[in-house]
Amino acid sequence: MKAFLEYQGELNFQDNHDILKKALKHNLLSINQSEKTEQIWLAMFDSRNMTTYTYNDETLQEIITAIKANYFTAFCNLRDKLTSYLN
Repeated sequence: MKAFLEYQGELNFQDNHDILKKALKHNLLSINQSEKTEQIWLAMFDSRNMTTYTYNDETLQEIITAIKANYFTAFCNLRDKLTSYLN
């Protein structure tokens, strides 16, 4: 996502939240429920950070549930949007 935005001329990112705002601006992410979309992607970033340093089975199960419930769909939507730019 960041590489695509840089290709589009967006070069200054402060944090993941900034990347998401710019991705929404460029219609890279679903904008039907932009607030929910943003929350899902921020949660995804947090989950990534948690899996780096946690060995807690409960946390792992929560992240697996989130992947199935939200993250997979968000990535599929992103893939479809990026594919549409290639076609």
